[in-house]
Amino acid sequence: MGGRRWDHREVIDAIAWKFQTRSQWIHLPKQYGKWRGVYNRLRMWAIDGTWERVFTVEDPSI
Repeated sequence: MGGRRWDHREVIDAIAWKFQTRSQWIHLPKQYGKWRGVYNRLRMWAIDGTWERVFTVEDPSI
């Protein structure tokens, strides 16, 4: 039942497209895969702290 697993970069590109265009998830172009898969990965990355780690700058001098 599973489809093609998109790599992280492709999913990030899809998420960026969605927020740059302010479009609804359902209008995500097919080149990015199924919108629910992209949305679910965005949500899981928020829940598990991935986005916080990505956007947090650590000071190497500490």
